Amino acid sequence: MFVHLDKYILWHISSWCGVQDLFQMMHTCSTFYNIVPTACVSELTFTSSIQFQRAVSTFREIRVLRCDPYPVVMLDVYGSASLPTPTTRIHQLCLAGCRMTHAFSSVLCDMLCTHSAETLSRIDCSTRDRSWEVRTLPDWGYVGRLDTARILASCPLVTSINMGYNHIGPLDAMQVFREVGSHPSVTQLDMSVNHIGSYGIHGLANALRPTNTRVMHVNVYGNHIGPDGCRVLVDALQTNTSVTHLHIGCNGILPEGARCIYEVLSTNMTLTYLDMSCNRIGPDGGTSIARALQTNRSLTYLNISMNGITDAGATSIAEALRHNMTITHLYIGTNTMVTGQGALQLTMALEQSKTLVHLDMCTVPIRTQ
Repeated sequence: MFVHLDKYILWHISSWCGVQDLFQMMHTCSTFYNIVPTACVSELTFTSSIQFQRAVSTFREIRVLRCDPYPVVMLDVYGSASLPTPTTRIHQLCLAGCRMTHAFSSVLCDMLCTHSAETLSRIDCSTRDRSWEVRTLPDWGYVGRLDTARILASCPLVTSINMGYNHIGPLDAMQVFREVGSHPSVTQLDMSVNHIGSYGIHGLANALRPTNTRVMHVNVYGNHIGPDGCRVLVDALQTNTSVTHLHIGCNGILPEGARCIYEVLSTNMTLTYLDMSCNRIGPDGGTSIARALQTNRSLTYLNISMNGITDAGATSIAEALRHNMTITHLYIGTNTMVTGQGALQLTMALEQSKTLVHLDMCTVPIRTQ
């Protein structure tokens, strides 16, 4: 007998007995206990390690298993050296905001690779709570993270993986990129705010070069790749035909990196979304982007905010927008060196452009005199 427990039914039960009581009821009520081990739950949210252990040892299949990020959940193995021997098949695992010990991450990785190899499609283990800095984590001991490379090697159906804010260094990142490059299903990769650097980015470049790669969304925001790393990544994108979304913001690519971006936008006709905000590309970088917009025929979204672009660069970009036939969204705000003249030219370009529908000039002064 296969019983499907919809998430709304589960939430309704939880509303009057509490999640902890619900799990206790599953283990004490003989009638309910005999049915639940073969049940499929659409979505289940846990708030502690104990609830997680009971969930994976109780249900046969969980479509979406997520933690409640408020407050931050501390995941550890309690009561024994390992979790109960669960056979739960998990489709989507969201541990965003959690902290886990090395022991817990090791046991969880074993469980996913063994029992969810044919079902796991999405992993989100980002830790976006800025209050948890590197210096405070060792005091708590919650510094474990999933062996992403091993999971990718064992789970062929994974399409989306998010390992943002995990303090991943260049060597570990290269292992992940190596698996991504040969993986048959991964289309979305988020490695934002780690420590990939200009060395680790070589792994991503190698992963994007094969013609059979399926990766479409790449996020390497805040990884200190610099202009050298930007050059390496751009060289790979010259021939790549799968990546449509690239988030490369806050990487200090400088004007040299902007010139590399110009080169790829001049030849790559696959990229439609580009976020290169907060990269200190300066006036020369603004001019390079303007040149790219004159020739590119695929980009629809461009974010170049917080880059120190001057009036000259803004004017060049405005002129390019009058001829560009694809850009629909442009973010150029928080460029304090753009004064009234550059902002006025951009405003006029918005009126004259046939495609631009959204222009963000936050904190840029507009003067008509």
